[in-house]
Amino acid sequence: MKLDIEKCFSQLSTGTRTYKSAVYIKRSKLSSQLLSILQAKGLIISFRKINEANFCVIPRYFFGKESCKIQFFSKNLFLNYTYKSLLRLLKNKGPCVMILYNPWLGIVSHEKVLEKKEGGRLLCIIYY
Repeated sequence: MKLDIEKCFSQLSTGTRTYKSAVYIKRSKLSSQLLSILQAKGLIISFRKINEANFCVIPRYFFGKESCKIQFFSKNLFLNYTYKSLLRLLKNKGPCVMILYNPWLGIVSHEKVLEKKEGGRLLCIIYY
């Protein structure tokens, strides 16, 4: 699961560093959940299915700013957070989007997990 997320972000960050107008990402349920989170947070403009194998992603460029920094964790490291520990972590991290895996909710952002007062496994953190 983590490897698929890293591949998705790798393709997206490579495309944005080279200022491509569209980036193609392999289609899967995991990548569609991840791209919908990124679109809701305003980190990409849109994405759509172009065929059975790929998504076409239109990235958002922030000129004059550094690109978003993405912090991944190793495949063997599983950082599970409860509701209270997630609140504490968010308070110390500043402006960011945390991508978590929750068995009941699937792959979601930290806001959805906090709204449901649940915890989850931290997959990556995207700093603005």
